[in-house]
Amino acid sequence: MGPGAGGERLELRLLASGATQHVFLRADQPEDGWVYKLPAIVDALLPSRPSIGRIAPASGGRRLAYSLLYATPRDLWGRIDTLRRLPMAERAAGGYVGLADGLLSLHLRRSRIAAFRRVLRIHRLLGDQGAEEAGLLPWRELRGVRATLHAGELRRQYRGPVLAQRRADVFFERSEGLERFDGRELVRIQHRLWRRGVALADGAGALGPQGWALLGGRVLLADTGCLTDDFRQARGVLAPGLMEMLQARQLRRQPDPAALARARAYYEMVRSQINPDRLAELWCKEPRAR
Repeated sequence: MGPGAGGERLELRLLASGATQHVFLRADQPEDGWVYKLPAIVDALLPSRPSIGRIAPASGGRRLAYSLLYATPRDLWGRIDTLRRLPMAERAAGGYVGLADGLLSLHLRRSRIAAFRRVLRIHRLLGDQGAEEAGLLPWRELRGVRATLHAGELRRQYRGPVLAQRRADVFFERSEGLERFDGRELVRIQHRLWRRGVALADGAGALGPQGWALLGGRVLLADTGCLTDDFRQARGVLAPGLMEMLQARQLRRQPDPAALARARAYYEMVRSQINPDRLAELWCKEPRAR
C-alpha cells in the first residue's frame, strides 16, 4: 500500500468507465490482479454524457450561473420550434451551444482531476492508519505515470497519478447477490470511516451493496471514488427522501418474493444505522493524521 514508484510507463486497456473515473487493466498483464483508476478526462470513453441535473453545481450562486448560461438556453432552444426554422437563429444557437459544451467539458475535466486528487489524499490518510483495516480494497498510488490508454481503436496519452486497486473476487454493481453480502460489515466499515471524518458521497454506495466487493470472503469498499471528508456533503446524501427513492428503486429490481423479503430486511437494518443522526453522532470521534 501507499505510493508506488514514480515515472512508470503503462499500457492500459479500458475495463469500465463511470461519471468521474475510468478503470483499466494492464494491456500486457491483464491477470496481474490489479485495476488501474484515473480521472474520467477522456469524454470519448464515458458511457454517456452526464445529465444536466447530475452535473449542476450544488452551491446556490454557481448553480444559478450554470442554469442561466448553459441549462436554460439549451432547454429553450429545444422547446421553441419557430426559432429552429430560422437559419440565422439556428447557426447562432448552434455556435453558442457548441461553445458552451466546450467550456463545460473543460470544467468537467478540471473538476474530475480535482476530485481524483481529493480521493487520493483520503486514501493516503486512511492508508497511514491501515486501509484494509478501514475497510478499503488494498491499493497503491502510482505517481507521474505515463500511460497509453486503449479502448477499441481509440488511443489516448495520459500523464499523472494512477490509483492501483486490488481486483475484487466479486464486485456488486446493484443489489444483486444480497445473500452473499453481509450488511453488518457495510455498517461497521462506514461507522469506522465516519469516526475518522470520512464518508461516502453517494447514496447508493452508502446503502450498498452497489460499489462494494468481496475479497477473500471479506466485505470491502471498492468504489472509493465517492469518498469525501465534507460533512455537509456526506449528510446530504443520507437525506431520508433520497434514501427512500434509492431503496424503492432497488426493491423493484428484486426477481422474486424471497429476494424481495431479503432486500426489505437488509435495507431496514442498514438504514437503522446509516442515517444523518448516526453520522452526526460518530463524525470525527477518532483523531486522524493530516
